[in-house]
Amino acid sequence: MPSLLSRVTPLVLELPSQGKLAYCLFRDQRVPLRSKAALVGALGLLLSPLDLPTWVPLGQMEAIPLALLAVRVFNDTAPAEVVKEQRAALMEQRSLFDKDWRTVVEAVRSAVEAARATLRGQEPKALEARPNQKE
Repeated sequence: MPSLLSRVTPLVLELPSQGKLAYCLFRDQRVPLRSKAALVGALGLLLSPLDLPTWVPLGQMEAIPLALLAVRVFNDTAPAEVVKEQRAALMEQRSLFDKDWRTVVEAVRSAVEAARATLRGQEPKALEARPNQKE
């Protein structure tokens, strides 16, 4: 019988790609609101600090595969043409996830530069409009 770790490892390795796809699908207006609500509810239940009844088998290790299952069900129930389009955008690094990630990285970089300048007693540089390389 395979160990729990050997069964969970492939799921954990799949989580980043499934998570990125779910992020893009969640932001896409063509995905039904009921699917989005079901995903939020499932993940909210898993991450909730409230104690669940003892008959619900939900420990820390079970939360990872259950979260992945919730994300996979969400991805699998989204309209097929939207999933195909979002997967292609992810492969080409032009998805909503990629754009938002670049925005976050740039904001953090600017904040770090401003903090460094402040610590050195310099006036922080004005925010520069940097062209996005992959729009």
